[in-house]
Amino acid sequence: MNRREFLKRAVLISAGILFCRQSNAAALPNYFITDKCVGCETCYNECPHQAIDNSNVPLKINQDWCSHCGHCYEVCPHDAIVKR
Repeated sequence: MNRREFLKRAVLISAGILFCRQSNAAALPNYFITDKCVGCETCYNECPHQAIDNSNVPLKINQDWCSHCGHCYEVCPHDAIVKR
């Protein structure tokens, strides 16, 4: 995570918008990016919690930051994100 992303995350946390883990996370599905990922960054740009690492392809979802909302799963144009 670069400095800009860190500061953006800090602002969201202080505003109460971003939470590290929801209390009911165990009941929610986890999302994973598969080898179908081409690095288009659609999921990265759309993730409301900035839980996707775009430093490598395939991109990776940080499960500690993920809110399990499924938005990445819905917007991926390559069906590279799976729900488990």
